[in-house]
Amino acid sequence: MVKIIGSGKYKKFSKDIACILNIDYINVIINKFSGNEFHIKLKSYLYDEQVIIIQSTCNPVNDNLLKLLLLVDSIKLSGARKVISVIPYFGYSRQNQYNPLEPCSMKVIAKILKTAGIDHVITLDLHSKESKEYFEIGIENLDIELLFPLFINKINNISNKIIVSPDKGSINRAQSLAKALYCDFVFLNKIRTEKNTCNMYDISSSIKGKNCIIIDDIIDTGETIIKASNLLMNNGAKSIQVIATHAVFSRKTEQKLISSCIEKLFLANTIQRKFNNPKFYTLNITSILADAIKLVI
Repeated sequence: MVKIIGSGKYKKFSKDIACILNIDYINVIINKFSGNEFHIKLKSYLYDEQVIIIQSTCNPVNDNLLKLLLLVDSIKLSGARKVISVIPYFGYSRQNQYNPLEPCSMKVIAKILKTAGIDHVITLDLHSKESKEYFEIGIENLDIELLFPLFINKINNISNKIIVSPDKGSINRAQSLAKALYCDFVFLNKIRTEKNTCNMYDISSSIKGKNCIIIDDIIDTGETIIKASNLLMNNGAKSIQVIATHAVFSRKTEQKLISSCIEKLFLANTIQRKFNNPKFYTLNITSILADAIKLVI
C-alpha cells in the first residue's frame, strides 16, 4: 500500500496528488511545545507501507526542514517500508559549491536526509543539476521543461517574442524554451557584488522592439529579475514577462515586482502562496509531481 502525507500549507496540495494517484491521504498532528519545539504524532501505524511526504523546505527554511526530518523518523518508527520525500522547492540548494571557510550546505542536507531515513527524493528544478551527486539515495530532479506545457499556450500567441536568460546560469533554460517556441534567445551579463545584490551591464544581442520573456529558476529578493527588466526596457524592449519555478519572495519582493515594469509573472506553485494581484499567474504542478511519483512507487 502507498499513502501520502502533507503538512501545513501542503495539505490540500497533497490531497490533490492523492486524488490523482488514487491513494490514501493520511493526517498527521503537528504542534509546538511552549519552547518552540515541534511535536509530531501520527494517527496510525504504517507497517510495511510506502509513504510519500510532500513538503518544500522554504521559508521558514529551518522549521520546514526540521519538520520534514521529524516526520520521516516518526514514519519509520511506525513501521513504514519506504519513505519518498517530495520536496518541490529544495532549500539550501543555492549553497552547493565548495568555498574556503564555508560549508557546502547542499551536501550536508543531502546527508541529513539519508540519515533521517528517506529512501528517495523527488524535487523540481534544482539550482544546479550537479547537486544530485551529493545524494547517496535515489533522487529525481524534474527538469523545468516539464513545466513548458503549463505556460506555452499562454505565451505562444505573443508576437515578436524573444526569450531572455537573466544570467549565464539560466542559458540552458532559455535555449530550451526558445527551441520549444521557435524563437531566438539572448542572455544578460550579471556580476554578483555580494549576497542578494547584483549589477546587470550587457545584453548578448539586440532586443529592440521585442516582447521579452525572462526565464529563471528562483525569484528571491527580485533584484535579478527587476534589474534585468530595467536593462531590457532601457535597450528598447517592448514588453517584459517572466517565468520562474520557485517564488521564494523575501524582502517585500511581491510589492517590488508589482511596482516594476514587468507585465506578467508565471510562477509554479512549488512554494504554496496566494497572490492577490493579476500580475501573478500560478502554474499548478500537481500532475507533474504525480507522474514522477508513479515511477518510484
